[in-house]
Amino acid sequence: MKLILENWRKFIVEEETRTAAARRGIRRKTPEQEKELRRKQKRLSVPAELMPTLFKVFIGDPETFSLIHDKYDLEKSHMFGATITKVMTAQPGDEIVVWGDGSTERDLLYVDDVVDFIGLAIEKQVSAYELVNVGYGKSFSVSGVVNKIVSHSHKQLKITYDMSKPSINTKLALCSDKAKKLFGWVPRISLDEGVKKTLAWYNSNIN
Repeated sequence: MKLILENWRKFIVEEETRTAAARRGIRRKTPEQEKELRRKQKRLSVPAELMPTLFKVFIGDPETFSLIHDKYDLEKSHMFGATITKVMTAQPGDEIVVWGDGSTERDLLYVDDVVDFIGLAIEKQVSAYELVNVGYGKSFSVSGVVNKIVSHSHKQLKITYDMSKPSINTKLALCSDKAKKLFGWVPRISLDEGVKKTLAWYNSNIN
């Protein structure tokens, strides 16, 4: 089980790094790269009895849980990934534009906490197809997240709000009490720590 989880961690990092290269112009895989990708996928295969848990975890909600597909691409990524890219590519004095008033709130969870949950679920699950929320348990406003990213980047940037864009006045936070009860899982990485880790990864792999 530990090998499976470590392989998933490596796969996530490798996929992010590969995408960073794609953003610099290497957009098509060679036949050798396709062969290597198939080899990795085979290596990451898991026993059939574990698939119910992994399927439920990795499919998730595409609007709030994108796993390895939030590629820091301004056209495809969601709020967090797009903001990281905007901030890290900005020059001192640039503006970071937030759509609407920034009041929309979302639950954000760092990927290491997700992987930890998967490990516990594989180890401790008793019945298949249990539906379990996995979230930080608190919602964060878009405005607050953007300010944290700018602050932790140590860049002098101006945040502005484009009020011509829509503000979705919703607040989403997951109750993960069931995950704690069944598997003993609780999130351990705070938003601030997650932002710092993400910025460090970006600096090492994309900048």
